[in-house]
Amino acid sequence: LALCAAMRDDGEVQSLVAERVWQELYKGLHEKAPGRMIGFLRTLGLLEPVLGLAEPQADSGLETRLNRASTLGLPAEVTAALLLAGAKGALRDRLPKKVEEWIALMPGFSALERLLEAPTTWPEKLPAWASRADVFRRPERLGAMGLLGQFLLADQGQETNGKLHKRWGLWMQLCDELSHLSVSAVAQSQSAKDSSTIREAIEGYRQSFVHKRLAESTIND
Repeated sequence: LALCAAMRDDGEVQSLVAERVWQELYKGLHEKAPGRMIGFLRTLGLLEPVLGLAEPQADSGLETRLNRASTLGLPAEVTAALLLAGAKGALRDRLPKKVEEWIALMPGFSALERLLEAPTTWPEKLPAWASRADVFRRPERLGAMGLLGQFLLADQGQETNGKLHKRWGLWMQLCDELSHLSVSAVAQSQSAKDSSTIREAIEGYRQSFVHKRLAESTIND
């Protein structure tokens, strides 16, 4: 603590290279309790100069959230996106592409309770959400997306809401099934038409698939 405080007082913190800061942060986010790292920086008043985060007057719950993310098994790049989405400065401007991609996905997770209400609207909402989240091109991220949803439901005060968690589980299951659903036959059947017509046909096919799967599920039990 004394050494870091001396670096702060001597102005050496401002000379830290963003890439080096990211390397150390990424390493720290792999720890069992990454919140300790943030608590350390907060104690020294270094959250803003090092990470570009606003300095809270007291523990704002950030440390607890990071520890919970680690316990849940969120990948470090997802936790970094949660931490740095609102940051400013050199580090925020030089984040790795994989972190920027997760930051870009965050708005889609901002109101999960509202997203999951009224399953009768899912045939239209779910394929559109999956498309915005790039599920069809990047299905390998679905596992981390499922964990992120669980984490944010707890953030939104829904940690013990079994019904909502069941819906989220089904939502992600349907996203996974859609990612494996072949649409080539649909596209070929519309091959003589323009791209917008083909896109609408594929969207309709996916919507029909979700409608059918919901009818087979116990979502309203």
